[in-house]
Amino acid sequence: MHSKRFLATCIGCFLSFIIQAQTQVDTLSLAPQSPKILAVKVKGITCAGDLITIQENIQKLPGIQACEPGKASATTRFTISFNPALVNEKAIFQAIENTPGCEDAKDRPYKVKQQ
Repeated sequence: MHSKRFLATCIGCFLSFIIQAQTQVDTLSLAPQSPKILAVKVKGITCAGDLITIQENIQKLPGIQACEPGKASATTRFTISFNPALVNEKAIFQAIENTPGCEDAKDRPYKVKQQ
């Protein structure tokens, strides 16, 4: 009789330990990540409208906290703040390069300048 009670107590403690450990893992995985700042140079920009279109396309990605374009020029710098747990640099580059051009929606004129 005592051994069954002892066994039940041990199992209860073990299950309690497992639940507590899982809760701690879940809490750690939900912890907010520090934002990462990315400076991206983009070629193919011809007007201020290009800046807005690219900025809007980047901001559609999950985890983007801010996207600030520089002045419109042949090569324009975008400063992007993002959560690396939700989006990576490759996805940001793809969003830029998949943005349709102002003059022709089928055209993809913007290219990320590799550093």
